[in-house]
Amino acid sequence: MRLYSENHVKTLRKRVMAGRTAGIAALGISLAVCILLCASVRTANTYRRLTEVIFISSLGAWTVVLLYDLLILPSRREAEHEAGVLGWEAGSAEGVLSAPGKVFQAPKSIALAPVTLETPEGPLPLKINARFLSSLPPAGTRVRVETGRTYITGWEVTGDEA
Repeated sequence: MRLYSENHVKTLRKRVMAGRTAGIAALGISLAVCILLCASVRTANTYRRLTEVIFISSLGAWTVVLLYDLLILPSRREAEHEAGVLGWEAGSAEGVLSAPGKVFQAPKSIALAPVTLETPEGPLPLKINARFLSSLPPAGTRVRVETGRTYITGWEVTGDEA
């Protein structure tokens, strides 16, 4: 099972651009509405219009913050990670897979889980993207893994559980 591809990196980068476009559109719409509200200010409705302008501008800003935190930043980190892993020299190893360790967040990157591959030469410490953990074969399964430095980029089950 191959985990990384150039097409997925392109898809992630398109998702980042779509998020940026949506954020710019949200800010543009909120600015236009605020300008229209400011143009309709009269003496009798000054405080009401001020409240509406504050509400609309806050709504636009929070839309951008949510887009950034929930769409743009995770997609950008994933794309940078995948592009980096695809750029590294590929390798492979065969052995018995151990249970994944506790998931940790790499600084300014993605969530990773440590996995050990027991090879005839000794244990080989590897890392896997946490979003692929559910598709990982069960612990004790004999596998051939493809690697990019210390990251698992794919695997093939070569035998039953040891």
